[in-house]
Amino acid sequence: MAIVDIILLICFIPAIVSGISKGFVKQVVEIAAILLGAWVAFRYSSLASIWLSQHIEADKMLLHVLCFIVILILTAGLLTLGGHFLTKILKVVSLGWVNVALGVVFGIIKAAIILGLVTAAFDAINDTIHLIDAPSLDNAVVYNKLKDLGCDIFPRLRTLITGIDE
Repeated sequence: MAIVDIILLICFIPAIVSGISKGFVKQVVEIAAILLGAWVAFRYSSLASIWLSQHIEADKMLLHVLCFIVILILTAGLLTLGGHFLTKILKVVSLGWVNVALGVVFGIIKAAIILGLVTAAFDAINDTIHLIDAPSLDNAVVYNKLKDLGCDIFPRLRTLITGIDE
């Protein structure tokens, strides 16, 4: 096992700890709160700013930004509150262990996607700068699996980083 593999495997430890401490529901709710909150804010901030401009005299751009932030925070807050409620229900019906186990799995998957992106980006950069020699990276099992995952999920990453289309 290469040193690069050991370093990458160590990067999974915080994901496992996060999965244990937060659980599946909280982790999914955090991601959903950001994505859904942003979507709702993009969708309704202009309507809210138009309505608010009828009641408050202020710069339209300021009202739009203010409405965006308020809608994002309210949406994320409501989803987080729902996640806490669902977590409590799972604990009451003695399914807290399922939440923790799925949290660990989800944490590992989330870390693998992030590390896949990082390794794919590093590989593209390493081809031009040569930070680590190619034979070392070719022997790294975890590195190559994560790089393949990153390239599958983000196929245009190499082109974005290097500007070279393969």
